[in-house]
Amino acid sequence: MFKKLLVCTDGSPYGDVACQYAFLMATTLKAELKGMHVSDIRMIEGPLLADISGALGAGGYYAGWPQFKNLMEAKGAAIRKVFMERARNAGMEASFTVEVGHPAHAILELEQTADLVILGQRGENEQFGHEMIGSIADRVTRLATRSCLVTPGRYEPVKSLLMACDGSPISEKVTTLSILLAKALKVPLTVVTVADKMTTEMTQVIASTAEQLCKVEGINPKVVILKGQAGEAILDTIAKEKCDLIVMGAHTHTRIKRWFIGCTTQRVLADSGIPALLVR
Repeated sequence: MFKKLLVCTDGSPYGDVACQYAFLMATTLKAELKGMHVSDIRMIEGPLLADISGALGAGGYYAGWPQFKNLMEAKGAAIRKVFMERARNAGMEASFTVEVGHPAHAILELEQTADLVILGQRGENEQFGHEMIGSIADRVTRLATRSCLVTPGRYEPVKSLLMACDGSPISEKVTTLSILLAKALKVPLTVVTVADKMTTEMTQVIASTAEQLCKVEGINPKVVILKGQAGEAILDTIAKEKCDLIVMGAHTHTRIKRWFIGCTTQRVLADSGIPALLVR
């Protein structure tokens, strides 16, 4: 199970929701929690903006640079203060670090100190993006070596857990973590398996194996076996069963595993409206 959690926040509503889920997970799992904020070095240094302003004969950038840098530092300090106050109010100890760098690079570097990375689906500039998920969340979930909990724009208490099994090598770990989380959170567990590119017989074997593993641990899950496109089927199950958290593998069936997470995972992240724990 997860003993060290890392939650990333930029002070936006999405970042605040990520922190709420982080506090829930840390309290439930009795895990160590660390928060982080990254001051985007691209905004602080702005070499391109400096070159353009110089070419135009505008000295305003250089005159305002120290004040802008101070504002960024003040923002980081304010985010840290709010985070630590919320941790104290939750009755837990936590730490917080403010880093300077490219957000995705900084998160991927610090993730090595954690078992689970928690981050919002989008960030403070979400209204300007048109991607299925924000660019930082997308890059981190693609390149992370640790499991990631990607949270939506709204916090809801976790009352029901969904586990997606597809018979891949990571499925056993998905099952193990789902069982542990269901027991820790004291919530019912639903197992969903989709006969997308598999035969019905194969799908039934996968579902039966997951069900037996659950029962050995004292959990009697609801088992759902569906046909059709995996992403659509999982989203339909989330809505029908009113699930509040999904656990699934962050994998792809292609060889380029370093750069792509599965299209099913992407679809669920974009459209489910609930936190998704991507297991590695």
